[in-house]
Amino acid sequence: MKMYENDWLFINNLLLKMYSSHNDSIIKSNMMENLSYLIPYNAVSFFLRDHTENRLLKNPEGIGFRDRVLENFSAHSIESVPHRWVNFYAKSLVIRDADIFPDDVRYEIPYYQSLLENERIMYALTLSLCHEGVNVGVLTLFRDVNSEDFTDRQVYIAEQLVGHIACFAYNIYSSKFNLHPTGRDNKIEELSRKYCLSSRERKVLEIVCRGKSAREISGELFIAETTVKKHLANIYGKMEIKNKSELIKILNPNM
Repeated sequence: MKMYENDWLFINNLLLKMYSSHNDSIIKSNMMENLSYLIPYNAVSFFLRDHTENRLLKNPEGIGFRDRVLENFSAHSIESVPHRWVNFYAKSLVIRDADIFPDDVRYEIPYYQSLLENERIMYALTLSLCHEGVNVGVLTLFRDVNSEDFTDRQVYIAEQLVGHIACFAYNIYSSKFNLHPTGRDNKIEELSRKYCLSSRERKVLEIVCRGKSAREISGELFIAETTVKKHLANIYGKMEIKNKSELIKILNPNM
């Protein structure tokens, strides 16, 4: 994908502002204004990954939304796709939502229905932010019904920036919200590297460690139960164990 001289100038300026400023919010930072020159948007949201409770995202911040809109999403619909599954990979990702869910499917999902009906938002570009193995949160850029979807070139630019944005967000929120991985998270990361688990196998391993069944994992990841069992079989094979009980003993050697 070709990048122009002006693109690099904007990117350099954005990175300089990111790493030379002190902020307490990614949304309130100059970075967001500079990002809008590279990837124009009508609204933006950021949800912090919750590492302390049994839920996914918290502390919503945004630009271009009416009061309490993002809080309401956090309460009942932010747990749905796409954020539910892009927010758990061991690396940062950029997802143009329309590439995953075509229009006729996307607007059957309550999250998108509400965005369209209440905020007149049509398109979304989701940046799942992960830094040093820690899932930081989800930054989403939105465009309204009078705009066009994000272009391939803009997706490419986001992919060049997402690692920097993840680091920036981590530096802002890690001390305030204790984003450092727990002992269990570190163990999962260690096992993933040692046994060369795929990103999906790592995610299945993480959910298993929360005590979820194959059926519950299926519902959380939006994949067939047989696929979950196949992932579990692959995990057991790589780790040379036979069942979940042996896996739990590896994760909790003092039990």
